[in-house]
Amino acid sequence: MVLEELAVNPSGVKAAYTRDADGRGYVLECAIPWGLLNCADDPPQAGDKLAVVWQVNWSDAAGRMRRDHMVEIHNPHEPLRIHVWERAATWGRAEYQ
Repeated sequence: MVLEELAVNPSGVKAAYTRDADGRGYVLECAIPWGLLNCADDPPQAGDKLAVVWQVNWSDAAGRMRRDHMVEIHNPHEPLRIHVWERAATWGRAEYQ
């Protein structure tokens, strides 16, 4: 993570979601250029296995205070009470195809 280079709505990012038929969930699909993830010179290749986590934060109406969050792709062998930034072992695994 490069926190000094904050980018809000960076160019090239595409995302869309579709609500499930029962209205109780959704599918989210995102396309993020490798350059924004700082790996344009050596992007993941088919067969690579890398650590990954997906964390969503909801804020107040002003966007200044976190109200709730959700973590997906969590390592099931790690305790849920540990925040993903505290321990890399909490991250799940992505297998590129």
